[in-house]
Amino acid sequence: DNLIQETVQEMEKLSRIIQGLMQDLLIRDIDENGNIRNNESSTFIECRYGRIPGSWQISTLEKITEKIADRDHRTPQYVDEGILIVSPKDFDELDNINFETCNHIPSSEHLVNKNKTDLRPNDIVFTQISVGLGKACLVSEDMPELSILHSMAQIRPNNNVEQPEYLLYSLRSFNLQKQIMDGIQSIGVPDLGLEKIKQLEILLPTIKEQKRISTVLASNDNILKGLYSELKKINQLKQGLMQDLLTGKVRVNALLKN
Repeated sequence: DNLIQETVQEMEKLSRIIQGLMQDLLIRDIDENGNIRNNESSTFIECRYGRIPGSWQISTLEKITEKIADRDHRTPQYVDEGILIVSPKDFDELDNINFETCNHIPSSEHLVNKNKTDLRPNDIVFTQISVGLGKACLVSEDMPELSILHSMAQIRPNNNVEQPEYLLYSLRSFNLQKQIMDGIQSIGVPDLGLEKIKQLEILLPTIKEQKRISTVLASNDNILKGLYSELKKINQLKQGLMQDLLTGKVRVNALLKN
């Protein structure tokens, strides 16, 4: 229990650091030496999102992506074995996809979905409906083949102007999350339509700057993922110990001697 508490506290601390970094880097950037830009080293301009480097642009998502799409709005037929289908419930605490919780659909339905949402590596899956509205995850090479539910959207970056990792962190940033909340179309179930998604505004540095920002954020993100994986292992160990000790399978005295 103490180890679990310590790990959770470490994760919370690192999460706050990452959020602070995102706010700084996605507004002010870092220079070639890895330092956050300031008034002395860079020229800034005022915009509706605050003070940003003068060389940056503001663009809508529609203008810097190759594709923004969703699939037919109907509930699919679920099967015991088949192609994984991702829904908002399948995002973990770090906004990554937990494939263990995903349902399955027949290959025939998956092929129909691919006519509209042909997911491939470096695409982003984005929740546009439900409680998990605004969650985003990058599709990677090591992921299994998958479909998305009608409450999800596919976003394909234009690699000539937008690095996929930078777009991912931008979508998770405070500025974008505020735009998402402001754009909700429904009073009941939160809903952000495709047209609203297309009009979300992105702060756009050069590709070189985007890579620098993404590298810093990804480095901290990987540490957080490692802590999250460690926490899952500790919880599993605790559950195993509880099962053994509370059923008498392992006697407490014997455990203490060891």
